Amino acid sequence: SSNIKDLRLENSYIYGSEHHVGSIAGRGNGTFDKIYSDATVVSGGYNAGGIIGQMNEGANNQMTDCWFDGSVTGNRAGGIVGFALCYKLTMTNCLNTGSVSAGENVGGLCGSRGGEASPNYFTIRNSIAVGELTGTNNANVGAIIGSIEAGKEVDANFVYGRTEYSVVGKN
Repeated sequence: SSNIKDLRLENSYIYGSEHHVGSIAGRGNGTFDKIYSDATVVSGGYNAGGIIGQMNEGANNQMTDCWFDGSVTGNRAGGIVGFALCYKLTMTNCLNTGSVSAGENVGGLCGSRGGEASPNYFTIRNSIAVGELTGTNNANVGAIIGSIEAGKEVDANFVYGRTEYSVVGKN
């Protein structure tokens, strides 16, 4: 479990030819607090995120005051998290003003929510996603989350996203 706090990443290019690519972490779990990135993130595979590519299992995963203002390209791509493969994640006061482009699931804050984990706690509070979203190959595009697997839920309060898309691309 990691604890990353007070980090600013500017003018960076992050490339991964495989899966799990993010400007701060490819995959992991823990606490991300007061993070800013304007990186260009490119994944040749799945799970690309502005901050973290894949959030894994963890008892207390939290993302607070995270801001992404760069660009993300890949599959299952999100402005903050590419793929939430965890039973608990709380996202509070997060902002995506960057662009996200993917061929499968595109989300302003999270590309996909899924996995075998139970119980299921994914909470988004006071967060905004206003960056450009582009889906290719009939991708699921959601203002907040690109896709939620069957049986998974997201509790979202005081969340705002681009109005031309539904909150969730595929549920």
